Amino acid sequence: MPRILITDSLFLPIGGPDEERLKAEGYEIDRLDVPRADEETLIQHISGADGYILGGIESVTDKVIHAADTLKAIAFTGSGYAEFIPGWRLATSKGIAISAARGENADAVAEWSLVSALMLVRNIPALTAPGGPDFSITRDFNSLTLGIVGYGAIGQALARKAKALGIHVIATEGKPSDEVTSVSLNELVEQSDIISVHVSRHRGKTALDATAIKSIKPGSVLVNAAFEEAIDNDALLQRVADGELRAAVDYPLQADDLPLGALLASNAQTAFNTAETNARVGARATTSLLNLLNSGDDADLVNPEYRNNR
Repeated sequence: MPRILITDSLFLPIGGPDEERLKAEGYEIDRLDVPRADEETLIQHISGADGYILGGIESVTDKVIHAADTLKAIAFTGSGYAEFIPGWRLATSKGIAISAARGENADAVAEWSLVSALMLVRNIPALTAPGGPDFSITRDFNSLTLGIVGYGAIGQALARKAKALGIHVIATEGKPSDEVTSVSLNELVEQSDIISVHVSRHRGKTALDATAIKSIKPGSVLVNAAFEEAIDNDALLQRVADGELRAAVDYPLQADDLPLGALLASNAQTAFNTAETNARVGARATTSLLNLLNSGDDADLVNPEYRNNR
């Protein structure tokens, strides 16, 4: 019986409708119900698998891909597949198809980014902390300018939500609509009260380098819901420590002696994590994997050149 490896159970609950759908199609399910499987464990489980739904935050390295002796397709339950499948080029050369549920989590990440930014604008973390200040003079939302770095699905979703609150939105790294002003990165840094970063790893590291971060207006808020290396975190922490910026990042980030409530840092990447988003992503990844296994094609296919090597 052909076998499908599924990691974690966040997007495809054990015994849930997506797993049952795969079984009904004649596949045996190999559940590796851990969020971050190590390389050795992945190598053991991927050998002999026909399909793989990547539902965790593991790293699918070249060594893992080398061990994938019968693998035909990987369905990634997110957008930035290259971040979690660093061996994607080797997979392509071995004729392994890869799909990604791009844009499915856009609303969830946009909500996290906007909520985090506005909490910091209103200084809520400090005002609600034991021993924090009694009051703080903050800003009306409709007086703010939001600058979005990376105007893909998440950036566009964030722009829609921010504009509904009366926030002026500017953006770079994309083709904003007529309702969003397109500016250079330098202009965005100089004009924004909130800067929110949503670039993909394909864009490259350090979309905001130390020079850009040093140029952000004092009193502004910086949000990074992309990947950790998308900004210079050392430069960010220095400006937060100096009381010049507040920040929210969707990954662990710590420093000593920061102003109270000035940094919101996730214990792990969770901006995407809502029940509704997870259900949609699981169903979409399941459909993609079945399509790739049955026909070799799917709307979410990200490496069509794999066909040249199958």
